[in-house]
Amino acid sequence: MNVIATISLHLIVIYFESVNTVCKKMPEREVKTAKFYTLILLWILPMLIASVVALTLRLETTRQLFPICKGTWIFPYVDTSEGGKSSILGFDTTGGVLRFSYQIGKGVEYPYAGVAIAPLGDTTSIDLGEYDHVELLTNGENGSQLSFYIKTMVKDFSNTKNDLTCRNCMVTLTPVAGKKRYVFSLDAFATPMWWFDMNHLSPADIPDKPEFNRTRTITLESNEVTPVGVPQKLVITKMIFYKDIFGIYLLIEVATCIAYLLIFSFVNWKKI
Repeated sequence: MNVIATISLHLIVIYFESVNTVCKKMPEREVKTAKFYTLILLWILPMLIASVVALTLRLETTRQLFPICKGTWIFPYVDTSEGGKSSILGFDTTGGVLRFSYQIGKGVEYPYAGVAIAPLGDTTSIDLGEYDHVELLTNGENGSQLSFYIKTMVKDFSNTKNDLTCRNCMVTLTPVAGKKRYVFSLDAFATPMWWFDMNHLSPADIPDKPEFNRTRTITLESNEVTPVGVPQKLVITKMIFYKDIFGIYLLIEVATCIAYLLIFSFVNWKKI
């Protein structure tokens, strides 16, 4: 990226020096027109360069978890192993689209059904530590409210064989008909008190912020408001984690503007 910036600045210097040479041979009116359009270019280019650099950085600070990425797998689950009567009506990931149909049934006090993304093989966690937002794209029918969990390992406490010992960090969402984009800051994912009570912990016993670099699973699950006996459908087309770089974008734009002003002075524009 530094090489690209250096080459760009050299090209800009050559451009302005060429304009300087040409303008000396032009009538005054045409010189003013050339100056006007060059000034417009001078202020538009920083935004274009900042956009290109920001897009490059965004691609470098993004991790897509669905459609499925290498090292992870996605699977459905229900409460039947605990005596529940919830059921999976359909599960399919062909064509890069997750389609999950389910129905909550009575049988346990807190029935549930959901889909999870987890690491493959001997890997115990997914590293999401460098990201600060998650984006979810859905495209389908109306559905009941869902709990969106990021479950992280707690040092010296969590057991990979007991999912409930992983810290549950949650937000809620309600799928709507048609295409819908949800964006959540990872700071919005809160640990519910029931998790502390179930594990006989208090908030003071664990770090203030979840260790997203040790994410065990990411799940979308029914919750207490999901109606019993009513078929539900969830359709997901994409799930990505990314780092917000808007501040970097502004910094690049300001720095580029300053660089252009220095170049502007260097080529003695005022002497044209």
